[in-house]
Amino acid sequence: MGYTKRPFQPDLDYDDQVPTELERANENFKILSEAFVDDDPELKVVKNADTVDGYHASQVPVPNAIPVALSDGKLDRNWLPDINVSVDADTVDGYHASNIPQANTIPVSEFTGKLNKNWIPKVDEAILADNALRLNNCQASQVPMPNAIPIADNQGKIDPNWLPSGIGGGDADTVDGFHASLTPSPNKIVPLNDQGILDLSPTYVKSNIYTFRRVDLTGASQDYDLQVGEEGLITFVNTNVVPLRVSITSVDSMYEIILVIEDYGSYLPHFILPNNNTYASSFNGVGVWWGTDKGTDFWYCSETYDRFFILGHCSSQNFVINVKTRELWGVGSYKYSLTNGGVSVFHARWHSNLVPWTSLGTLVLNANLSGTILIRRLL
Repeated sequence: MGYTKRPFQPDLDYDDQVPTELERANENFKILSEAFVDDDPELKVVKNADTVDGYHASQVPVPNAIPVALSDGKLDRNWLPDINVSVDADTVDGYHASNIPQANTIPVSEFTGKLNKNWIPKVDEAILADNALRLNNCQASQVPMPNAIPIADNQGKIDPNWLPSGIGGGDADTVDGFHASLTPSPNKIVPLNDQGILDLSPTYVKSNIYTFRRVDLTGASQDYDLQVGEEGLITFVNTNVVPLRVSITSVDSMYEIILVIEDYGSYLPHFILPNNNTYASSFNGVGVWWGTDKGTDFWYCSETYDRFFILGHCSSQNFVINVKTRELWGVGSYKYSLTNGGVSVFHARWHSNLVPWTSLGTLVLNANLSGTILIRRLL
């Protein structure tokens, strides 16, 4: 029977409980008594209390003992195996050290912290003892001269005359002879500004492509501040409500919008709600259709609206929005029957300035349609 942490179990009830638990307790007492000398707790002396893992300590080297330092704080050298006490302990691999050059000796620096120069072997080539500027028999110099090593002047710069004449006239802060400047000007390299943007003046920009960057605004959750030259792209599928997601930050802004629709919808107009809202009787709109089979005939409409008016029944339309004058005008194209087509011209104006125009708004189509919108900021 081994040691039992809880010999008594008052919360249990079983046959022969008392003698069983008393037997466990007696066994525990027996096990605990064996921890004392002579198995007698009354002696109050625990077995091997002065050992570590059963080993005693000793200053004198003996088998199976833990070494203890002598009164001088050092171990008796006889603790170490096979030590020849006749060997000089202040050598390395049998070699002594010295600050005076001599054979078979380890060099030690002098009081200056440097080795005695006689430790260094002599070389066949002479060295200027009073001028340590000679390397491979070449003298160092700040002034350009043949067979000399360049040295910087008191400003830390090399005399530009050391450089061949073909290197930009010695101007070290140019690239192929061109200087850099944050202000665009002829024959200047323009770096990124402190915002990481290449800010080019329109005077110095020439490109076959006007739009330098396209931003995908499809499914955008908030308005984007479209910059001049940027183009926003929106695709839509089977819907009649398309948020344009462009914020207006300048009253002088002007935008070009290209609307391409896969179907024509009806002859009813499309609309743009500025600020995503309607404003009662604040807009006028007029439009004209003319088809190839109508001769001098045409259709037109002219109404008062609560939002910007755009002619419907067109597969593609191109129109401009002038924020400052609050006008929208443009053209469109359509086709009908197998051989006939037509064009449309339209204009709309928001004739109230009571409400600031801060968001380009929402396009509302005359039916659930699919297509693409390109929004370019011109100004």
